[in-house]
Amino acid sequence: MAWSLAESWGRFVPGANVTVKFVPPIAVVQSKLIAAWLKARAKMTVVMDYALNSIELEMAESMAIRPKSGRIYKRPLKTYKASAPGEAPAVYSGTLLEDLQQETTQAPWGIKGEVGVGMNAIYAKLYLEKGSPGGKIKPRPFVKPAGDKIIPLFKAQMAKVTAQMMRDMSR
Repeated sequence: MAWSLAESWGRFVPGANVTVKFVPPIAVVQSKLIAAWLKARAKMTVVMDYALNSIELEMAESMAIRPKSGRIYKRPLKTYKASAPGEAPAVYSGTLLEDLQQETTQAPWGIKGEVGVGMNAIYAKLYLEKGSPGGKIKPRPFVKPAGDKIIPLFKAQMAKVTAQMMRDMSR
């Protein structure tokens, strides 16, 4: 550690004061920061993966498990009960359920996660989540409600990981 004694010509009488400075070597600070970040990033990745899995599961459950109250349609292969406006879409072929995807991206100083619908079920984005332009198909949201339910829990977990990282850096 680098310590120095120097006279100051500031607000004190020259020659009647001593200034003490402490400047830690940057390598020490850097190594603590990097070690704390790597440890936290590993935990953040676990929390992120759990959050994305939870959102995807919530989306799937809202479509496949929760009861629907829309119209009943007789199709060649089966009778189908649609979702009412405001409910998550009902499952007919399973394409939308099969096309739920997630991705985690790590940068040197951050982590980003996304979960949503892939390109095989683009109709979900175009017509289901927010409804169709002109309002012929009313919204059947399932992405935003799932995120709204899980993200507060995710933020609380990330806050704990961040607080632990700050404690690790101060050691």
